[in-house]
This record gives sequence, C-alpha cells and structure tokens, in this order.
Amino acid sequence: MVAYFMIGKFQFATPGRLGNYTEEGGEEETAGPAASGGGAKSGGQAERIIALLGGRENITLVDACMTRLRVTVKDPAKVADLAEWKAEAALALRPDLIALQEVDQLQAAAPIDAGDGYVPAPGAVPLRQGNYAWEAARLLRAAGVPCSWTWLPVKLGYERYDEGLAVLSLSRPIAETEALLVSAQDNYADWRTRKVLGVRLEGLADWFYSVHLGWWEDEDPFRDQWARLEAGLAEKRAQGPVWLLGDFNAPAHVQGQSFDLVRRSGWQDTYQLAQVREGGATVQGPIDGWPDQAEGLRIDYIWRSEALPVTRSQVVLDGTSGPAVSDHFGVLAETEGAL
Repeated sequence: MVAYFMIGKFQFATPGRLGNYTEEGGEEETAGPAASGGGAKSGGQAERIIALLGGRENITLVDACMTRLRVTVKDPAKVADLAEWKAEAALALRPDLIALQEVDQLQAAAPIDAGDGYVPAPGAVPLRQGNYAWEAARLLRAAGVPCSWTWLPVKLGYERYDEGLAVLSLSRPIAETEALLVSAQDNYADWRTRKVLGVRLEGLADWFYSVHLGWWEDEDPFRDQWARLEAGLAEKRAQGPVWLLGDFNAPAHVQGQSFDLVRRSGWQDTYQLAQVREGGATVQGPIDGWPDQAEGLRIDYIWRSEALPVTRSQVVLDGTSGPAVSDHFGVLAETEGAL
C-alpha cells in the first residue's frame, strides 16, 4: 500500500509504467533489435485504440501494471461506444467465425441499409440503426476485413428491442442460413421463445450454430430444448460436422444436468479437447439469469459433433485478455488448419 501511494504521488517510473513511452519530439526507448520498427504503424492496433479513446489529445495519463493498461482521458464523451470496442476486439483476435447471442436493435430506431456481406436469415425483420451485428460488420469492413454476416431476431426484449442471434464469418462467405425453434412456444412477444441460428460457409460441409438455451430447472427446461435441438440437427449431423457456439446456461461443474446431458449425447467440448487451456470461467459474479452466483462459472461453450485436434482454448474479452465488452466473456478455440 505504501509503495502504491509513493508511485502514484511522486510519479515514480516502474516497468511498463512511465518513462517507457514515446514523447512528442523525444527519443524512443527500445528493447534491442526486436524494436527496430519504432512507433505504431499507421492504421495498426495501437493507432486504432488511440482513436477509440478520442485521439492523442484526449489522453492525459497512461498507467500500467503487469497485466492491464489504465488510461485517463480528458473528455469521456469522446471515447468510442461499446459497439466500436467490440468490433476492435474482433479485429484484434481475427477469428474465422464469430457467434453472438442477445444481439439487439431498438424497434423504434430508423431502418438502415444492410450493406455488403449481409445474408438474411429465415424470419428476418428490417435492420435498424444500432443493430450490434450490423455495427460490427460495418466497422470490420471499414478496417479492411471482409465480413459475411447474418442476424436472426428471436423475441421482443424488454418490450422495446428486437433480440436475436448473429454469426459473422471473417474467412468465407455464408452460403446458407437456417433457423431452428428449440422452445415450447413460438411467440415473438414471449421472452421464453428460443431459437438457434445456423450457417454453412462456402466450400465447407460444416454447419455452425449460434446457440442460447435456457436453464436446467425451468418451465421449459434445458433437457426439452436440447431434445428439440438434437432432433433439428439430426440430418445435418449425419451429413458432416456440426458446431454449437454460445451460451448454454450449463455450469460445467454441476453433475447430472445440462453439461453432462450434452456430453452424453456425443458432443465434444473443445475446451476439454484443447492441448492448452487458458482460463475457464466465462462469467464472474452475479449476472442476469444467475443473480445469486458469487463465483465464476463456465457456461459458454464451443461444442463439435466430432472430435478434432484443438491446439488451444482461451477465454477472451474478460478484462485481461482483451476488454470485457459483455457480462459473458468470449471463448476462442484454435484448431489445426483454418476454416
């Protein structure tokens, strides 16, 4: 505590903090031959993050510890909104495919043109300003990253949002889309309505589904939703690999419930297949749906119908490995060979 006070009070330089940054017109410290390039390249990640923070003139202090970077800004209003930070996170990680859940748009917002790369899903409604999937695809394209994407509205959220699922492909164009009902009811005004969104990419037999299922003990319980999903996937699963990505509300440590049911059905957890595992819990503390949860839970997964070599499974966008942009952290699986 004394050291922390002295460092902050007298601005002592420590490794990674103060004294290691480039000053306007000054000389830059280097760390040997590896730092031969000098400052950040124009358009690189560092420059993009500076722009998201409102530009260099908006930054008053950069502070750091071993794992985190802390920035103080003059005007918080100049800092980019959440959608732009999410797009930057996707750009930094650059996965082949992204599956998102609870992707909203305000029903009262103005309609928009979908733009290049949009592939409508069955049951699509007009896209509106602020749609998170549209924002992410737009920002990725602006950064020079091709993006083929789709969005499925599932239900009315909080009486004012079209709430749905999205899939963004940064590797191949989307060739087909599919929507499957997994809840007992199909009522857009009923929050209990649940669907999954599937895509097949050009040149691949694999199907990828963005999934958001309910709880084990519910009036429409997990086991019933899972049975409907399994029935809907039976034909695709017989034809080739199927991937399920998203929020299963299925704590991995609870025996005899949702996680064990999926595993007993023959699905492969890429986290368990991975040679290297970084992180585990995908939520920390109380969140919507888990209000009494005090510790971390692993409830978000990437499942595959068949086993394959997985080099690494990593929890990302958790405040340490990238910014925390949601109350659920991201899950990244690296397999041998790109999509």
